[in-house]
Amino acid sequence: MLDFSTDTIAETENWVAVRKPHGLHVLPDRYDSTIPTITELMQERYGRLYIVHRLDSGTGGVLLLAKNAAAHRHLNMQMENGSVQKTYLAVAKGIFPHPVSLMLPIAVKNQKGRYRINFKSGRSARTSFIPLEYGGGASLVAAKLHTGRTHQIRVHLKAHGHPLVQDWLYGTKTEDRRLSLFAKNMKFIDIDGTHVILNAELSSFMTDTLKKIGICKDTSCKLREVVL
Repeated sequence: MLDFSTDTIAETENWVAVRKPHGLHVLPDRYDSTIPTITELMQERYGRLYIVHRLDSGTGGVLLLAKNAAAHRHLNMQMENGSVQKTYLAVAKGIFPHPVSLMLPIAVKNQKGRYRINFKSGRSARTSFIPLEYGGGASLVAAKLHTGRTHQIRVHLKAHGHPLVQDWLYGTKTEDRRLSLFAKNMKFIDIDGTHVILNAELSSFMTDTLKKIGICKDTSCKLREVVL
């Protein structure tokens, strides 16, 4: 569950950024409205908040919410024009031999929740992947989004032959709905023109996942070079 004392990344009068726990929804579940959401938890503390972007429920990491309509418009414009820079960490199956940028269109509609590559009528989607570490038949990969399609990183990793180590929908079936995917970093321009960099400390779930495949050493320096 969300712990404001450790999960709050940064806050201003216009917005608040937190480290979203893996498994916590951003929006209400379409089939079960009783499932708690991080938005509801945060609004109990801050009052009305505006959603700037979304993360899959299984994904952890940086989540940014606006506190007022003006900030919401300002941040949304940057999201829509692609000027917000977001970097994720993914623990994927197999060994990534070298960096790669995938430009694979993703279907507009899903099939039983899953999105597929569709060259005929899919929407353009581009993700850059940079391998950071290897171990236990898996890779720690930095993923940079250049577009923002639903499940984009997960779909592109699956299409590239390196699905997430833990992904109940695109990988091995499991009752655990957490994903080995983490929103590590976000860069944007604040309403006053300040350049903001938000950086989330790696979650315990991601740390444990890395330990299981034998990646225990600090990768922060290498990651910093990729992200910043």
